[in-house]
Amino acid sequence: LLDVRALQRLMVNAAEARYRTLVEDASDLILRFGSDGVITYANRAARVLLAGEAGCVLGSCLYDHVEPELGDALRQAYTGQ
Repeated sequence: LLDVRALQRLMVNAAEARYRTLVEDASDLILRFGSDGVITYANRAARVLLAGEAGCVLGSCLYDHVEPELGDALRQAYTGQ
């Protein structure tokens, strides 16, 4: 039973690693942010586009990285304000 669970855990870990690699290496921007617009995850493509090579976008507000009209529309869509 222990060997089966250990094998299952190894399989899950391998699948998670493949998924992380797929998301991180995607050429499309992948972001996770709250309704307040604060970015909590950005893949490599998003970090490069939004912050250059420094990639410092975590904790910043998505609405500040786009044109003001789009930022206002996004804010409205996610917060109703």
